[in-house]
Amino acid sequence: MNRTKRLMTIVTTSLLLAGSSGLQLSLSAASGQTAPQPEEAWKTDPAVHKAADQIYSEFLVGTTWSDAKTQGEIAKRFAKLSPDMIDKALKRLRAYDRAIVRLGDGDQASPYRYCECQEHHG
Repeated sequence: MNRTKRLMTIVTTSLLLAGSSGLQLSLSAASGQTAPQPEEAWKTDPAVHKAADQIYSEFLVGTTWSDAKTQGEIAKRFAKLSPDMIDKALKRLRAYDRAIVRLGDGDQASPYRYCECQEHHG
C-alpha cells in the first residue's frame, strides 16, 4: 500500500512538472513582449507626442507661475482632446520637456497648474 502511494506521488509530480513546463514556455513568451503596457503608452504613442507638442506650443509656451494653466483650462482650449489624452500629454511634457513644471497639490483648493519653468524666461 505504501509502495502504491509512493508510485502515485511520483507519477502525479512528474505530470505536474511536465504540464507546467508547457505553461512556463507560454508564460516566458508572453513576458518577452516588446509592446508597451497600456499605462506606459504615453512614452511612445505618436498621438500623445503630437498632443503634447500642440498643448505646449499653443498654450503653455511663455506661461509663468502666476498665469499657470489648470488641466481644466487646457481641456477647454483643446476640446477635441480627451481628458485622458491631455493627462498623458502633460505627463509626457513633464517627463521629457524639463521646461514644464506642475504646481499645486492636485486638490480642489489647489489644483494642479502647468507652466514653463521660470528660468526659461529671461
